[in-house]
Amino acid sequence: GIGIPIKLIHESEKHNIGIVMKNGDYIKGELYNSEDNWNLCVKDAVILTKFKLLKKSFLFIRGNQIRYLSLPEILKNAPMFKSITPINKVYK
Repeated sequence: GIGIPIKLIHESEKHNIGIVMKNGDYIKGELYNSEDNWNLCVKDAVILTKFKLLKKSFLFIRGNQIRYLSLPEILKNAPMFKSITPINKVYK
């Protein structure tokens, strides 16, 4: 099966996210679609490069170019985390 990070990315669809790319660019926009290999489609993207600010209505991002994602804080209450038993409760 797929892991928790992939499930979390799929849960983030239709939310605003931030993406830091390996080349240092920062992209902010609404996550429209995501794939299990971290390929992302972003709507209403704002791209901040070292030298300029770009706006794109739709942007496709290859998963292997992503350094990290900034996801909405509301996802910490996602239902998938209810089934995970904290480690400190297992060994007591």
